[in-house]
Amino acid sequence: MKRPEFLTKLITSPAYANKNSNEFARATQYMNLLYPGKINFDTSGNMIQPQYDMTLEQFQTAQFELNSDFESAKQEAEDEIQTEYGEYFENMGIDFNIDNYVIQSEVIAVKVLYPSGNIITRNLLIYDLNIPNFAKQPKIWRWHSEGTDGTCDECAALDETVFFEESDIPEIPVHPNCRCWVEEQELDDNNKTVFSRVYKGYKKENKTSEASNMKIS
Repeated sequence: MKRPEFLTKLITSPAYANKNSNEFARATQYMNLLYPGKINFDTSGNMIQPQYDMTLEQFQTAQFELNSDFESAKQEAEDEIQTEYGEYFENMGIDFNIDNYVIQSEVIAVKVLYPSGNIITRNLLIYDLNIPNFAKQPKIWRWHSEGTDGTCDECAALDETVFFEESDIPEIPVHPNCRCWVEEQELDDNNKTVFSRVYKGYKKENKTSEASNMKIS
């Protein structure tokens, strides 16, 4: 079974050499969790490659533990972000949901032994957070969808999404006949919008004059 990247980082970190470190404890925990089988040797003393990586029960336990650890890390990250940026989000009208920043970072193929004796390849799913830099910016970009019954699910999901980095803004139009647009907002020191205009990064046809030059008092 392939060794997960996060486990490799733990094992190769300088702190791993210290058996009293948190890195050593976590690496040991995951080694026992992900590699529960016993190593066998043949009559020549060579290691025998096991036919399977885990039993079904061990596989289910491993996935449960990985998910539980991630949920704990996610909650900790959310608490830290809300503590530091909660007021900023409120002033900006941002409904922060950390689940929007969850990504599947790795898929680990595992040979699983079932009670029937069959060995089936299953995937351990490892998740991570891809959280943007929420450092208070003098400029942000806010996505606007048409908001009618004809709006597609993809565009509707983007409505009112705030982007803190210009490079994160999806390409417009999303699809033919797309009527979405991005509002570029300049902020003062109190994170209040002092000027707003249609983002010019992508050419958008059929813009209304109101959207093209919109000031907010």
